[in-house]
Amino acid sequence: CLAEVMETNHSAAAPLSRLVRCAMQVGENAQVVKILLPTAQAPAVGEALWLLVLPSRPQLAVPAVLFEEA
Repeated sequence: CLAEVMETNHSAAAPLSRLVRCAMQVGENAQVVKILLPTAQAPAVGEALWLLVLPSRPQLAVPAVLFEEA
């Protein structure tokens, strides 16, 4: 599922990571999910981010960038 980044913030629990809020369309429903990403892989606001999503549980979305080879 392709999601649009709405906001990025620092994470108090993980200082070297960013908390990314994304809007995505799952079927007929629009969802906003929060994803934790390493700072180097966090996209800017307005950029697209691929997510691996189960249609029945979009809140458990996982960013596909975590599975890319370096």
